[in-house]
Amino acid sequence: MNRRIIQDVVFPSRRQQADVTPKTEEISQAPVREVSPSVQNQSENFLPKLIKKQETTVSDFPPSRRGNGLTTTNRFPRLTLWIIVAVVLVVTLGVLFSKFFSGATVKIVPFNETILLSEEFISGENSIEDSILPYQRIMLPTEERGEEVTETIEKEVSKKALGKIRIFNEYSTASQRLIKNTRFESPTGKIYRIDGSVDVPGMTVSGGKKTPGSVVVNIYADIPGESYNSAPTDFSIPGFKGDPRYAKFYARSETPIEGGFVGKVKVPTPEALESTKTKLKESLANELMQKAHAQVPEGFMLYPTAAFVVFDELNDGSSTAISAHVSVKGAFYGIIFEKRILSRFIAQKTLSSSYDGSSVLVRNIEELTLAPRDEVTDPEGMKNFVFTLSGNAHIVWDVDTEKLKVALRGVDKRDGFQKVVAAQGAIKKAEAKILPFWRNEFPEDVENIKIEEILE
Repeated sequence: MNRRIIQDVVFPSRRQQADVTPKTEEISQAPVREVSPSVQNQSENFLPKLIKKQETTVSDFPPSRRGNGLTTTNRFPRLTLWIIVAVVLVVTLGVLFSKFFSGATVKIVPFNETILLSEEFISGENSIEDSILPYQRIMLPTEERGEEVTETIEKEVSKKALGKIRIFNEYSTASQRLIKNTRFESPTGKIYRIDGSVDVPGMTVSGGKKTPGSVVVNIYADIPGESYNSAPTDFSIPGFKGDPRYAKFYARSETPIEGGFVGKVKVPTPEALESTKTKLKESLANELMQKAHAQVPEGFMLYPTAAFVVFDELNDGSSTAISAHVSVKGAFYGIIFEKRILSRFIAQKTLSSSYDGSSVLVRNIEELTLAPRDEVTDPEGMKNFVFTLSGNAHIVWDVDTEKLKVALRGVDKRDGFQKVVAAQGAIKKAEAKILPFWRNEFPEDVENIKIEEILE
């Protein structure tokens, strides 16, 4: 009896294999057997020890064998969850990195060539002929600079009064030519002359109303002296007396007539006069050149040797006891060229048959030397400008980087990059780097495509 109880407690599985657990009715019908007191006491002392061993839990193991206190069935679901979280995090970071750190850098080497240039060019203002280089003109109004000179000598001076008049033609609709030194008479009988030939425009008639033609000219007094200095007044033309034109051609002052003088004054010494004039000319030319450069449009070039200042030297005779005034006037005329058009003409002259007319730019075009073939004495009236251009010209084929960026959008680097580059025509070679490193397609946003030019 005791052995069976012990066996049932210690080896319950064996009993289950031997006989199935009896039903409730069978248990209730089993005969009750009496156990002796001695045997009962032994059982009560023995069973608790066995039951304690059977009831030992995980917590009774040392910490090194306990793990995290989870059973195997609890541990696997949590491990799967962590794996899913890690995968989602990696994917999310990859998407964010691709979005915010994606881009492409393309390094290109355009076709380029350096040639030794020494060629003559014929240019014309706004020319449209294929063989004539077009130029544009910059003109600045006349400016004056003056200075008082203390190094003087006493000298007898005789000066004629000067001024401007406007001549009117009420005689005919046809113009009238007046030759140089034509006389004009003031109401006081003083005679003045014009300093050059002039055509006076004919009058116009509109709605029955006649408007005289007119032109402004310079005049000077017939003889020196202060008596010819005059406030604005009217003039007639003595040469037309006895002719119907006498009453229909007349003039009026545009400015006072002044500067006439006869007598002794202190004037600069010849050395001081020349040095002062030279200094004033240089100063005025530099100022006008700076102003002209500020007016040169973007993409155009003004060479210093294609800039001209026409000076009027004035020594107006005004003086004090210890000084004399020297002044100069100058007007600026500049010839400017569009850089790309000039570059194309250079390529045509130097590359001949190897140049196909593509857009090029001489990158160091400002460093070339321009030399006019002839002395320019009348820049205002000049039509054609012939010059020689020399130096080492670095000709670079023009790459339309914006067009290249658009063409590269979404292109696979492995299959389409070199095809796109070849289609540009002006690129000698190119290489590209795309970020992040696992991507092969160029970004769809052209702002994320950077073009770097390298010249070899």
